[in-house]
Amino acid sequence: MGLGKRTDLKISVSNKDLCRSCGKCSKVCPMQLAPYKEFSDKNQIDNEHCIRCSTCVKNCPVEILYLGTEEEAKGCNLEISRK
Repeated sequence: MGLGKRTDLKISVSNKDLCRSCGKCSKVCPMQLAPYKEFSDKNQIDNEHCIRCSTCVKNCPVEILYLGTEEEAKGCNLEISRK
């Protein structure tokens, strides 16, 4: 328990303030989760039912979701460059 907690990849948010709460991430989630409602104070989804498929990451219209470690997610307003 907790052995890889800091190195586990989880769905993370780069900037919570940019989330529009549009719900697109929850509409495409195969596990029927609502990522935009479930971010912890560590800027990650801690829901044990999340399978980390990254479907929400690929479908976020403002591109603020990414798969990252707890260390990477610590900076809430971190700008992530995407291509």
